[in-house]
Amino acid sequence: MKPKLIIFDFFGTLGFFTKEVKKQDFLKENVDCELFDDIKEAIKLPCQKAILTTGSAFLFSGLDLEKHFKIFTPEETKFIKPDQRAFLIVLEKFNVKPEQAVMVGDEIERDILPAEKLGIKAILIDRENKIKNYSGIKINSLSELKNILV
Repeated sequence: MKPKLIIFDFFGTLGFFTKEVKKQDFLKENVDCELFDDIKEAIKLPCQKAILTTGSAFLFSGLDLEKHFKIFTPEETKFIKPDQRAFLIVLEKFNVKPEQAVMVGDEIERDILPAEKLGIKAILIDRENKIKNYSGIKINSLSELKNILV
């Protein structure tokens, strides 16, 4: 499975909130995010990379992600995951067919299922091993991707 494009979710996959965030605070600009240490492993992967997120662009300012990822927020796609049209816009921007892409995300309903319905291979990242009854590809760290995507 050597993809042309890897689409990553952000929250829970590449980064996290530094403190608990209530739903009503999610769109406020004083919310701080940090990156997981293993993001370095994702950056090293030899293919194009995108982030498809429900978060707003201001959440990523200061994280220097634009050097390595094209970021797609609802402002760019006009759709919010799990709407498959958000995924299709990312594929279109990279001129990649679904079977040439991989989705890496931490939510089955929002990341994995819509990608699979489009024919995108999906990898669930379950950092704390909380999801027990999942039959697809599951990893605990982004460092595992290099062994799967060869």
